[in-house]
Amino acid sequence: MSATDLSGEDYRIEPVWLAREAIRTILDHRRRALILGWAPWALVFAADLAAAAVAGGGTVAGAVAEALLRALALFLFGAIVALRWQRYVLLNERQPAPLLSAHLQGFLAAALKLSLVGLGVALVIVLILELVPLPIAAPLAAVGGVALLAAAVRVCLVFPAAAEGRALPFRASWDGLAGNAVRLVGCVVLVAAPFAVLRFLVDQVALVTPSPLWIVLDALGAAIALAGVAAVAIVLADVYRNLSSHFAGAASWYDIYPPHSPSA
Repeated sequence: MSATDLSGEDYRIEPVWLAREAIRTILDHRRRALILGWAPWALVFAADLAAAAVAGGGTVAGAVAEALLRALALFLFGAIVALRWQRYVLLNERQPAPLLSAHLQGFLAAALKLSLVGLGVALVIVLILELVPLPIAAPLAAVGGVALLAAAVRVCLVFPAAAEGRALPFRASWDGLAGNAVRLVGCVVLVAAPFAVLRFLVDQVALVTPSPLWIVLDALGAAIALAGVAAVAIVLADVYRNLSSHFAGAASWYDIYPPHSPSA
């Protein structure tokens, strides 16, 4: 399908409100979260257990393999959760799409392109930092990291477009968010931070917990991580819905699913 026209002239993101509503949506639609996320959660949890087994030797190679396996599982199966939630927000699709749906291909292709571009820019930043003294490198690294995050978020509307089955160039997302880029970055940080902090705390407790309880905590950590992915996906889908010309005149997401509505 053709690219979607985005127009942000009359739309302003309210970061605190939208972050709160995204988290509220996850909490109020608990049954829907279970329906959309139980299979990806099981796969992430299984990958976490496999990663722990790989790292059992306590070697550096084992630790690297564990981190890569966990990251790959969250990347692949987190994409499924994000795709399902965005189709729910945009299209009111109540039955979860198959794990390997046609829309997932476009979703993962966009994610891979963004990841490769981000990795390339990050490598350039690292090479530049190697050439400057440490007192200058530290603040430059912080500025570069923030700029890279902001740029990545600004092109992230390609994901709800892919979930809807439309091809949206990175440039269209970038231009469509003119005037809203900083607001969206702030909203994404606000909505992701609670889940990231909670996941970190659970992981730290799991490190010093005996095996049977550790497994329970790891399962909880996987659920928290995917809930955070879902909340960010809802934010992006809502912004995309408000900017997309073909949704003009349609009922808003919050009219369809008002605050504190029963789980649908």
